[in-house]
Amino acid sequence: MVELHRADLKALQASGTTHTNLCAPDDARWAGIQALAPLDTLEVPAGARHDFYVLHGGVQERGQTRAAGTFFSRNQALTLRADTGGALLLWYRDTVARSSGHETWAPDEQQWWAGSVQGMQVAPLSKHYHRVSLVQWQAGTRAAPHTHPHGEEIFVLWGELQDERGAYPAGSWMRFHPGSGHAPYAEQETLILLRNGHLST
Repeated sequence: MVELHRADLKALQASGTTHTNLCAPDDARWAGIQALAPLDTLEVPAGARHDFYVLHGGVQERGQTRAAGTFFSRNQALTLRADTGGALLLWYRDTVARSSGHETWAPDEQQWWAGSVQGMQVAPLSKHYHRVSLVQWQAGTRAAPHTHPHGEEIFVLWGELQDERGAYPAGSWMRFHPGSGHAPYAEQETLILLRNGHLST
């Protein structure tokens, strides 16, 4: 089983303070996109693991700026305040595995490694229960057909990912349930946020 949702990132960026669900709103492992108008705040409750990736703009967290391209993972209540230009956040909330390594990775701190496929580079962001990575695909990169015994989630940050089911531009979210698979490839340079190993427990 594969879930798919496509979000219009430009429209969300201009929408003021609002959010969109990428899966069912009551999902124990929920994913969504939160838009914040300039200087608006987001109250994040305790009782879950919360992962954020800043898609646009920036947010303040306890006096620290989290700029576009930053990933951070928390497992306690927090308040985020958008910068003067507003913010757009990819937000993942897990109430099953609440633990977090309390990671923060700004763009200039991410370390890139050669991927398992020629033309692919990977920057690990979290290995604490969830394996979260940025994966960059050069144009023409292809992965062999494979399955995901423990599930996988993909969010296309820019470019376009493709597989045998279709094409997925920026703003596309996919959840591959345990046992499902694909043969992804990219005809243009593409960056995705990848989460795996977390759906079978």
